[in-house]
Amino acid sequence: METDKSLVHPIEILLVEDNPGDAWLAGLAWGDGGTFWGKQTGNALYQWQPNPAANNANVLRSYSSFGSVNLVSLSFSPDFHYMAGILPTTTPHSIALYDISNLTAGPQLVTSYQWWLANAQAVNYLGNAYVAGDKLVALVMDNGVGAFPMPIPPQLYLQKQAGNLALTWSAAAIGYVLEESPSLSPASWSIAANATYSRLGSQNQALVPAGAAAKFYRLRK
Repeated sequence: METDKSLVHPIEILLVEDNPGDAWLAGLAWGDGGTFWGKQTGNALYQWQPNPAANNANVLRSYSSFGSVNLVSLSFSPDFHYMAGILPTTTPHSIALYDISNLTAGPQLVTSYQWWLANAQAVNYLGNAYVAGDKLVALVMDNGVGAFPMPIPPQLYLQKQAGNLALTWSAAAIGYVLEESPSLSPASWSIAANATYSRLGSQNQALVPAGAAAKFYRLRK
């Protein structure tokens, strides 16, 4: 069974601890580092860490506030840290895209698309949503296949300038903040300290002192 393009597990049954009421009945998707996400209608969104050696998996975190979101048929994009899913209703379904890059803040709605009204209404959970390049592709039972434009996060570029690091990104990307972390395992993101910002034509630039310790940077909206 392929997980996140880098980890492969044999097909087996994992005994999942703290699994309240079939917590992944409405959706299940692999996440970063071989973790997986699950959702049940009316319940929290959960993230688990599998432990194949012990034949079980443990809850890493849960988002109880997500219980009111009726998101099903989950999929995860490791490239953008987006989670996609279907919002089934008695009217034509919506396809929703959430940003889950900030695990402290939890899922943040990026955008949603309503299925075209001319198609049949469906009230079951049969379907799937998938992030493919710059498109959000969805298959909904009784409604067919659709592709929707997906907002692409800005690219962050880095180069050394004297004793500083120059980080640049498109000025058209409004509402993003620059964050830094001393590590990725685990990550501890915070607003980039000691950054000096400027506008260079069509680019935003942040200059940060180049220190001896490793640091990781990202843009977050």
